[in-house]
Amino acid sequence: KKDGIVYICEEKCIGCCRCIKSCPYKAPQYDEHIKKVRKCDFCMDLLAEGREPACVAACPMRALAYGPLDLLVQKYGSIDEVQGMPEGNITKPALVIMPHRDAVEK
Repeated sequence: KKDGIVYICEEKCIGCCRCIKSCPYKAPQYDEHIKKVRKCDFCMDLLAEGREPACVAACPMRALAYGPLDLLVQKYGSIDEVQGMPEGNITKPALVIMPHRDAVEK
């Protein structure tokens, strides 16, 4: 979609699991009960209502933020990868990470 969020259309999913193998973030998960792949859809229903995703709204430490990428970069900096994540220059993620001060640099 134009918003950059990757959605899985369950009606079209045939359960082949190719998306699981190709996702560098290992986000899609196979659901044995429905025999299809699922993943977080960033609460697209809430976004459509102009609300923020549930994870952002529910985070008690306010460690998650959501908004236009340019504003997040302005506020938090431009780090888009940390150790254990795929390289940002390959995945071109639309996110900003503020690693803990004791985090190991990549």
